[in-house]
Parts: sequence; structure tokens; C-alpha cells
Amino acid sequence: MSNRDYSMAFMDGGLGDKAKARYRKRRKALAKTVGMPYVIYGLDQGPGGGNPWDSHVPVIYQDPELLYLTGVNQLNTALLVDPITGADILFLAPHDAKKEFWEGKQLGVGTKAIEKLSKEITGFKDIRYIDDLNEAILEVLKASKKRSIGTFWHEATQGKKRVAQDSNYRFKKQLERLLAKERPSTKVVNIAPQAWDQRLVLDKEDIEDMREANHLTGYCFQDVLVAKKSLKTETDVAGYLNGQLQMRSPFGQSFPSIVAGGKNACVLHYTKNNDPLPKKGLLLLDFGLRWNHMHADISRTIPVSGIYSPLQRVLMDIVLKTQKAVQKATKPGATLDSLNTLAWDTLNGLLEKKVLAKGGLAKLEYETAPHRIGHLIGYQVHEGDPFRNYNDVALKPGMVISNEPGLYGYFELTINRHRYKEWIGIRIEDDLLITGRGCENLSIDIPKTPDEIELLMAALV
Repeated sequence: MSNRDYSMAFMDGGLGDKAKARYRKRRKALAKTVGMPYVIYGLDQGPGGGNPWDSHVPVIYQDPELLYLTGVNQLNTALLVDPITGADILFLAPHDAKKEFWEGKQLGVGTKAIEKLSKEITGFKDIRYIDDLNEAILEVLKASKKRSIGTFWHEATQGKKRVAQDSNYRFKKQLERLLAKERPSTKVVNIAPQAWDQRLVLDKEDIEDMREANHLTGYCFQDVLVAKKSLKTETDVAGYLNGQLQMRSPFGQSFPSIVAGGKNACVLHYTKNNDPLPKKGLLLLDFGLRWNHMHADISRTIPVSGIYSPLQRVLMDIVLKTQKAVQKATKPGATLDSLNTLAWDTLNGLLEKKVLAKGGLAKLEYETAPHRIGHLIGYQVHEGDPFRNYNDVALKPGMVISNEPGLYGYFELTINRHRYKEWIGIRIEDDLLITGRGCENLSIDIPKTPDEIELLMAALV
């Protein structure tokens, strides 16, 4: 039996046997930082598991933090680590040959053969039944003589107190109930801040995977431009684009693609993707593929006809200049809050100068900012946390952020005595790697300017 048969049960990030040491190093580093035992429980129910009519199952579904620390992409998996006793324990479900028949190879416990194989693949020397997790937690706490144990959940640190009611939080409550009964003096501590500090700065392997994700996503975009002549509806484009993304990566898409023509592009998370394309309008594409653990997140806005109208060019120029200003200001020490302020001040100033001051009209679908200028990218396409606690945190080398200014609404402008009128949604998004002195645009080779797009589309007719 080849270990390759287990490549989606244990994701090695392209490192083969070296991956075991990589994950072990991460677990030890987090344990040293938190200074107490910590336990993280993965998903007990996968996508599509809650509703019998929902059969959508992505290739990679594990909780990102558990995946980051173990590489294990299976349900009913947990991790227990203790810096005091040296405990480094992986908990798995009993091996189920019938489940393998239906779903493919699985790691597990229950026989000497499968336990030996699971240890060999994951690098864990201590693997136990998932049902033994509570007993092991109490055992480690007793041995370490600690009165606190860490786990991971999402909680807002600014403004109104909010908690994400997800699987992490449900496990936290289970852990509290266990300790209230067995060790009432033991406190459950949220180690999310320390975990994020570690995870948000990508290592060299993750950075190379991020480059590859952007590189391959760019090819998919150019494939769409090649096929554009025969694509007449959003459905045509979405089907072709998603097919190219799936063909280029065995790890799937970063997120459901947005394919929005004309006014539909003013719906930020438009996913209906089934209208005819406006012949003289714009087409907004927001898409990306996953490579190993990393995600690409790219947006481009192209003319359905192959030629931008004068009004469309003016608005594209505003968005592109805003994006350029943000990229120039992206460096260590900058924050997403500061970049966000710069972005919308710049864009609104350009809109005033290039449209409103020239007798044009702009009816925006928002007051001053339609969305944030960007977000962190990593093990999740929206990395960090659901409450954006990181928005005022200084960026560090090795982090990756999106740079995605946009303009959405109804516009009018007279150019060369002709009054152009149109509902337009434009978003142009690149992925920026923070470097020692500034940033690197990982999406630099993906065409985005009107001249580049028109030239490419004309050459492909």
C-alpha cells in the first residue's frame, strides 16, 4: 500500500517525509509560546453532513488550525500537546474499512497495522482513540500540575463582545463542562492570539505555494480570455473558469467564483452566475485556486466586447491608481486599517477629480467605502479571524494580504461630447506578500490594465 493513497488524509504540503518534522516544529513552537497544555479538536461533521440534501464536499475540509499543526484532513481528529510533560498526542477515529470503501483511504486506530501506518505517515509516536481524549486531557493536566489548558476559538477583541458559534466554540464548552466536573480549579484559556501570531507569518514553503497558486490562477484567467468569444452568459464563463481552476489544482478552488456581468457586479458577493452577458458592459471575475495549503484570491474586470468604453476606462484608471497607491504603502509596520483609510481617501478623491468635477454623476451603492481594502490570506482565503481583530496589527514580513479596491454604482460622464451612462461594478484584486522593506505583488503577471486586457483579447479573437 502506497502512502500516496493517504495524500488527502494527511496533507504533506508537497514536502513528503519532511512534512512530519515541519508540523512537529509548529506544535512545539506553539506549546513553548503558550506555556501550558493545549488541545484542539477538529470537525466531527464535514461539509454536507448537516443536511441530507447537501452533498457538496470539498477536497479539504479540516479545521485550519488543526490542519496547520498536524496536516491531518479527517473528521473526528484531535490534538493534545503539553510543553511540561512532552505529550504530543494525535487522536483518531477507529479505522473503518467500510467507510474506506465509500470514501477512500483513512488513517485510524484499532489494529496494529493501521496504527503503525498512521504513525509512519503523520510522524506522531503517540496515537490514541478519539474517545480517549477526555481521559488523556485529565491525565496530562495531572502530570503537568497546571491549572489552565489552552484551546482555540474565535472571539472579538474590540468593541462589542462576540464569539463565533462554530465547532471550535462548541468544543470549548465541552471542555469547560469536563473540567467543571473533574477539575473545577482548571481554567480554559483561548490560545487564538498566540496561534494567529505563529500562523499568519508564512514559512518559505507556504510562500512558494502561494506563488504557485497565483501563477496557476493567472493561467486560468488567460484561458477564459482565450475562450471568451464562445462564452455568451455568466453560466458559460463560470463553468469554463471553474473547470480550468479544477483542472489546474488537485486541491480545489479557494472559494466559489464570482462571475458578474454589468449591474450584477454591484452585488459584492454575487454568486448567481446565470445571466446573459451585457454586450457592451463589463464582466467582473473574482476567483482563485488552492495549492497545497495556500489560496489565491484574484479579481479582474474585463470588457465583454473586448473594448472598454471611454467611461469604463476612466473608472478602471481610478481603481488601478488606488491599487497602486495601496501597494506602494504596503510594508512592515503598516496596518490594514491605515491602508484602508488610504485606499478610500485616494479613490474618492480621484472620483471627485475625474468624474464629479467634470460634470459627471456617481450614484454609489454605499457612502464612502464599499468594503475593506483587503484581508489576510493563508490557510484560509480570509485568514486571521472572522472579526478582523488583526486590522490594527502591524504587518510583518511573510504575511500576505489582498489589495482589492472597487467602485460600484451608476455613473454618467460626458467625454468628447457624448454622454455615457452605465451601471458599473469594478474590482481589481492582487495578493501582496509583505517583504523586509515593502511588498511583492504575487499577481503581477496576471493582466489587469485596459491596454493589457484589450491587446490580449484582440490577439485571441
